[in-house]
Amino acid sequence: MGAILLRADGNAHIGVGHLMRCRALAEAASVQGIRASIASADDRTDVPVLRVNAASGTDKDAKATIGLARQCESSWIVVDGYQFGAGYQRALKDAGLSVLVMDDGGHSEHYSADVIVNANVHAHDDFYRSREPYTKLLLGTRYVFMRQEFLEFRRQRKARGSVKRVLVTLGGGDAPNATLAVLLALSKITKMDFEVVVAIGPENPHRESLEAFAAESALDVKLESGLNQMARLMAESDIAIAGAGSTSWELAYMGVPQLAVVIAENQRPVAEELERLGVVMRLGDTRDLKGEATAKKIAEVFGDDGIREQMRLRGTALVDGLGVRRVLAEMGLGEFSLRRARPDDCEHLYEWNNQADVRAVSFSTDPIPYESHRKWFAAKLSDPACRIYIALDRQGARMGQVRYEISGNEAEVAIVVDSRYRGKQYGALMIERATQIVRAEGAIEIVHAYIRGDNEKSSGAFRAAGFVDAGKVSIKGCEAAHYLYEKQNITAGI
Repeated sequence: MGAILLRADGNAHIGVGHLMRCRALAEAASVQGIRASIASADDRTDVPVLRVNAASGTDKDAKATIGLARQCESSWIVVDGYQFGAGYQRALKDAGLSVLVMDDGGHSEHYSADVIVNANVHAHDDFYRSREPYTKLLLGTRYVFMRQEFLEFRRQRKARGSVKRVLVTLGGGDAPNATLAVLLALSKITKMDFEVVVAIGPENPHRESLEAFAAESALDVKLESGLNQMARLMAESDIAIAGAGSTSWELAYMGVPQLAVVIAENQRPVAEELERLGVVMRLGDTRDLKGEATAKKIAEVFGDDGIREQMRLRGTALVDGLGVRRVLAEMGLGEFSLRRARPDDCEHLYEWNNQADVRAVSFSTDPIPYESHRKWFAAKLSDPACRIYIALDRQGARMGQVRYEISGNEAEVAIVVDSRYRGKQYGALMIERATQIVRAEGAIEIVHAYIRGDNEKSSGAFRAAGFVDAGKVSIKGCEAAHYLYEKQNITAGI
């Protein structure tokens, strides 16, 4: 099934965000049967790693990492960190490895990686003007990596009408001790009844001062340790005060309203853009947290149900949890492949289209006679205005179909997923990938989707695939939701 090696570091100075991103990719790869290993020059971390005995980002590091890749029989290597610059990437490429760089803002003088992933909301092509012609850019929050625990806990989160539990999480290291400043501000809010849960990262050097505050303050404070608890803590929280790093995406996905603190300078554009989009409200930098103004701002948000609900909705719209699966597909390690339909697919399409639940949401609900289906399918295979793509899993089993009816530079799409593969968001990924293919094969600019009635699962699949809500229409006397795909739909924003 292949293997990948992921190279990242985590410590009190840089935090553990890079390692957490690599962990998310490693988890998703492992689920698909792909061997994934993480290599690091740091050994003080909660994440199991292969040790790199070299100064991070040096030629010696690159040589050691290449050796580990060969030891693990990895054809792909993923690097995540600002220290892995032009020379480091070139060394990996010269060793015959396929290279993916996780990036946050164009820190390298030149990029020779095969793929660059920048999942930030403000990511832009201009960051990567100096790159090889073959380098592929995957930009925007569609490529946010989400660890498996978040995918599982999101279903369990139930928002309450008021703020009863506040999560404070300011990075794996929090060298400036912004956590204590936030706790001092919270202690000044005396007219609200809430508890505070503080997530302390493994590299936080201020544990003793935080424990002392929790013991002495009238504020109801509980300290929690361990990176593996974050999804649960978020699911149990009504609002979070967090650093504007990778945690912002996790909170957005989980639907937790958030007040953002800029811990490091590279977080500033993230916080500013997320505030512009209504996903967060900024508290400022670590130096801005002292004084009555911070407590007043926090209290205002705690008391405004409308603002918190807006942040929740916009956050969940921004991050859909499919980013890591999209990236693996771009690496050629996806969960399924697509091919054009063949005559021997006739029986499968007949079974899929005649399923009772499929007929129930079709614009014609009557069962389809087999002879009618056989003639229809034969005609569609020979029709140049029709494209039918069949999704195959890694074992070659048919997973479903995506069909396009083309007219001029527009097309209408329909999808059916085999019942065995439902509930795992395959539909969204199939629509997204097939739409990319059909647009690349011809001059199609616009794709329409029509969904009968209140079929939220189908609507959600099309939204996740980059389609936007274009209102309601009537088709064959039935009310239908109209979704529209255009190239400009796929952006980093909402």
